[in-house]
Amino acid sequence: MHEDGLDRSGDVWVYYPDNHKREWKDQDLIKLIPEEARNRIEPRLGSSSGYIFDPNEARAWGHQQASLTKGPRKTKRYPSEEKRVQAKKSLRRLPPHYKTGSYATAIRRAFIRAEAAGLELTPFSPNQIRHTVVNWVDSLDIEHDAAQKHAGHKSSETTNIYRHVDKNRLIRFAPRLNEAFKALLGEE
Repeated sequence: MHEDGLDRSGDVWVYYPDNHKREWKDQDLIKLIPEEARNRIEPRLGSSSGYIFDPNEARAWGHQQASLTKGPRKTKRYPSEEKRVQAKKSLRRLPPHYKTGSYATAIRRAFIRAEAAGLELTPFSPNQIRHTVVNWVDSLDIEHDAAQKHAGHKSSETTNIYRHVDKNRLIRFAPRLNEAFKALLGEE
């Protein structure tokens, strides 16, 4: 296993987060990273910070994009202004990785910029990603508790909070329900 908690030894990578919301209860959290996700993550593993998403890289990219659209400065900066700008920059040090709040802020700012550019998007929060993944895993009908295992929930009741009713899944389930109802009535 690598020091980042990512076991890359098998066909399916396994991620063991070093901290998560249930660790205080001595519960382990294991995330599987299938091949398609691995292909998208692998190029980012060599980032300077060691994290897949680096706020400093995002800021540098944002400054680069801004310089492309704004063009060069037309007036010279006075030394006092330069000193003030440098002092302000020194206070804006970013951590090497996103935390829950900073990730949500980054997403919110991206939506604001997208709307300013004329794009119509449905805003979402990072917590919705968890809900989406639980529902997606649940819809695969792999195992009855696959979504619960993937989310790291101890109880299926917790996973049920994340689930939504999938009409297509209910329709697929209807013949089995019909057979069970016939058996109950003794009409086999």
